Amino acid sequence: MFEQELKERGVEVQVALEMGSRESVREAVAEGLGLGVVAETAYRPDPRLVKLTISDTSMATQVHFICRKERHQAPLISIFLGLAHSVSQKIA
Repeated sequence: MFEQELKERGVEVQVALEMGSRESVREAVAEGLGLGVVAETAYRPDPRLVKLTISDTSMATQVHFICRKERHQAPLISIFLGLAHSVSQKIA
């Protein structure tokens, strides 16, 4: 998503490395390997890093909940998923 936003703005970057988790991104940046991009919701303060906010964008990520098929109707899971659906409808 970030790369697409840059492309739409006419900025070309060469991605050298892709990480599988925000923790690995944070550690790579802390070790001096470059710039890391994580969603606002995934960012955790770290004294070794400086957070740079992009304010003029409409980028957004999606969150997905998953559970085992046979547990979908379990009371707690069912209530949680119902609440999550209700919140998502208010946001959209």
